[in-house]
Amino acid sequence: MTPEPTFECFRDTSYYDMWCVRPIANREFGQGFHVVRQEEAERLRDVLNLALETVADLREYVDGGIPDDDTSDLLMRLYASLGVK
Repeated sequence: MTPEPTFECFRDTSYYDMWCVRPIANREFGQGFHVVRQEEAERLRDVLNLALETVADLREYVDGGIPDDDTSDLLMRLYASLGVK
């Protein structure tokens, strides 16, 4: 199961031109994470989307939908995205 991306990033001109990472459907003021650089925002967006994808895949595994071999691969992808070795 691969859900659609849930987080987006954009330059928030109303917040000191910082980059914002927020849930796509959320349009409320003051919501999300603000960072200085575009690269930080893109990385945070990607990690959050991957984490949600991994959680969805692990839920599928718990329900019997994913073989054991694939679970370790999912965790390794998440760890790699976080820089964990």
